[in-house]
Amino acid sequence: VPREMSKGREGFAFISSCLAIATLMGLFGLGIYPNVVPSAPIAANSLTIRDSASDATLTTMTSIALLGMPFVIAYTLAIYRIFRGKVDPARLYY
Repeated sequence: VPREMSKGREGFAFISSCLAIATLMGLFGLGIYPNVVPSAPIAANSLTIRDSASDATLTTMTSIALLGMPFVIAYTLAIYRIFRGKVDPARLYY
């Protein structure tokens, strides 16, 4: 990222930063697989993928996601619209 920024390639810096974060998250997921929430004192009490994916849980989370995503998208678009444009350092004051 610093090398790409010094060469003026902000797009490549952003993409490489995203890839680094996604890789770290993937490695973490592979490291704890199949546990979702590992139990430190007793490993048998860990919450696994199979234990956490009941029909009731999946139905509830799907309905919450379907109801919540329009609000998330609307909020993101509103904030993007409010803060769009470049910052002018000459207009900054305290």
